[in-house]
Amino acid sequence: MKQLTYTELIEQLNSFNGVTFVSCSIQTEPRLKKGGRAGCPHNPYFGSITKEVKLNGAVGFDYTNSVNNQRLREDNITEFEAKPRAWGVLMEGRKFVEHKDTYYLQLKIENSTTPVYKFDGEVIDKSELKTWLPKKRTSSTQEVEKEVIIRDIKLSNIKTITFNKDTYNLIP
Repeated sequence: MKQLTYTELIEQLNSFNGVTFVSCSIQTEPRLKKGGRAGCPHNPYFGSITKEVKLNGAVGFDYTNSVNNQRLREDNITEFEAKPRAWGVLMEGRKFVEHKDTYYLQLKIENSTTPVYKFDGEVIDKSELKTWLPKKRTSSTQEVEKEVIIRDIKLSNIKTITFNKDTYNLIP
């Protein structure tokens, strides 16, 4: 399998005009509730859980257009205008976000695998984490039945990425 540095990934994806479709395998440390407050025991999993998932989607998209297109598919002709980003700077080409000298791939999720959670490297059933996982949030402004899901994925969390028929291991 070929390898790409973060810099090479940014250069290659930015060399494509418009929208590019990618698949990537990511590994993250999921957000968990810490516990330890009154009535809430300390979280025995905190700091020891990883989450692995494969994502397919688009980079280089226009968020406002994506939501408006989804609204039209749902016969909602009300115009949507996105709020400014809460953090980070969306770079030219709309593929990457820069925040505090760290780069993120901005991905519009088309589909994903079921996440696999691991506790100290061993697969653990998500039901065991139910108490500690925060509730999923949805957009309160899109006003669509099928939400347009956007994720900013830290480049160091991407293990492999496929685009333009080639798959790469991502290295620092």
